[in-house]
Amino acid sequence: MKRTAWRLAAVAAVLLAATPSQGQPDEAAVREIEEYLARLEKLGFAGSVAISQAGRPIFASGYGLADRERGIRWGPETVSTIGSITKQFTGAAILALAEAGALSVDDPISKYFAAVPEDKQEITLHHLLTHSSGIVNLDGLGDWDPIDRQEFVRRAMEQELFFEPGSAYEYSNAGFSLLGAIIEQLTGKSWEEYVRDRLFLPAGMYETGYVLPQWGDGQLAQGYRGSERWGTVLERPLAEDGPYWVLRANGGVHSNALEMLRWGQALLNGEPLSETSMETYWSPHFDEGGGDSFYGYGWVVLDLAGHRVITHNGGNGILFADMAIVPEAELVMVIQTNVVADFRMAERLLEQIGARLVLGRELPSVPDLAATMSPLYYINVSAHLLAALLWLGGMFFLAIVGAPVLRQVQPATLRRDLFSRLGEQFRLVGWVAIGVVLLTGLGNLYFRGIFAAGLLGSSVFWASSYGKALAVKLAAVLFMLVVQAFHDFDHGPRSGRLDPAAEEGRRARRTKAWLVLLNAIAGLVVVLAGVRLARGG
Repeated sequence: MKRTAWRLAAVAAVLLAATPSQGQPDEAAVREIEEYLARLEKLGFAGSVAISQAGRPIFASGYGLADRERGIRWGPETVSTIGSITKQFTGAAILALAEAGALSVDDPISKYFAAVPEDKQEITLHHLLTHSSGIVNLDGLGDWDPIDRQEFVRRAMEQELFFEPGSAYEYSNAGFSLLGAIIEQLTGKSWEEYVRDRLFLPAGMYETGYVLPQWGDGQLAQGYRGSERWGTVLERPLAEDGPYWVLRANGGVHSNALEMLRWGQALLNGEPLSETSMETYWSPHFDEGGGDSFYGYGWVVLDLAGHRVITHNGGNGILFADMAIVPEAELVMVIQTNVVADFRMAERLLEQIGARLVLGRELPSVPDLAATMSPLYYINVSAHLLAALLWLGGMFFLAIVGAPVLRQVQPATLRRDLFSRLGEQFRLVGWVAIGVVLLTGLGNLYFRGIFAAGLLGSSVFWASSYGKALAVKLAAVLFMLVVQAFHDFDHGPRSGRLDPAAEEGRRARRTKAWLVLLNAIAGLVVVLAGVRLARGG
């Protein structure tokens, strides 16, 4: 996932303050971070945060539930997908093979793939590593499509280039999958087998990988969108040796915060690669487009006034991970979360924590739970409950109990008069509840919208004008759909550069929208049936 402008501005401040003398942890800052995260947990954050400085962990903790169904809390050892952070392992593996003399980053891809078309003859491994090849994500394919290596390479070669190789930058998961194919061809191993032997195990990363680690029961975090369980990547269709090729080598690796700290520290110590390779690995090779961030070999490099932050994040709109290294401060930071769909602030945690540790900047203010749980909060919840009772109870009474009674009332004018008198009572309660729901505004927007719309339709439905009742109900249905659309937009991907796993999230949101529409139609049918019964039809 590409860094965004607001992130760059915050990290720039960290860069300007990072100095080699900052090797000792600030104990006061660590305490503040702990208190800050504890308050965020009360507001909905769930995940793990781990920090090391000067070669030793200074903070590692978990917050909220990693598995709601089983009541399992997050810890720094909880395993979750790290998304596009996977790319740095592919970059390191390519450099390791270069050190062994098996390849050169300047090699054209035609050296490793047969029948490379003319427009792609000039693409090199360097271009693939820096998103400057012109090969973009393959059309019409999702992460879980069962595409093998040969078919993936064929489609990548057939697809038209987005630009001439080396002339521009466009974030490309497909480019890193092609690098993964080269790794497998040269080593005779699966991508995971080679990376595990060459990089993971030497760094002490036994719980990191696709399918080879023996994760224990309850060790993996489950992803959530609102109250819906998304689950894990491992529940999706996979090949025997890991993801299919739309995802392989560019995303989908699982790890935990502690092991990612070990990896970051190993890089600072120069252990996995030679000094020359590390310089290439973390060099700012290609401008991402804003002039203040550059892509290395699987890392984003921010370089201001001689100070660097090496960083990358990844996610699918539900599960999210972020990692940053400040070499001059000997600082490594990692976060993971399973609620980024509903807690977007998690995407900004890393620069907030880094700015506090390195720059000394204050952490953002977070309201205490006591303030959040004010009387208005309970009034808001009560209003929601009242709305639900009026909506469900009102329809039940009208269709099942009230209609047979009203049909017996003669003449029709008396029946309508009785109906009107009942409506006056319910309208008074209904409008008061609507005002409380909309004014307090402390509940979830989606549910607040549904309950407010439903309550409005219910209360007015008890009025004598059947036409007004149906009109209001139709307006309520439209309101529900609009609120749902805004809710999905707000909780959906903010950038086209998310991992391709975000497509799964988009499909889920489309399904949810259809369910809301069907629910609204069903509600309208109930209302129409109630009207017919009340009229004696």
